[in-house]
Amino acid sequence: MADLKALAESLVNLTIKEANELANILKDDYGIEPAASAVAVAAPAAGGGDAAPAEKTEVRCSPERRRR
Repeated sequence: MADLKALAESLVNLTIKEANELANILKDDYGIEPAASAVAVAAPAAGGGDAAPAEKTEVRCSPERRRR
């Protein structure tokens, strides 16, 4: 089984461009689309490390799988 901790670390460190490319792959290859409320992506604040952590977003998944 995949190392889920490493996978999570990889996901949270994606750039906006990489996250967009991943969303396109999931949509085109697997028929998975993010919920409209989960599309917002927070970019890290420029400057010091004293900024508050980004708010978590909600992700909704459907158990249905499209057949090709």
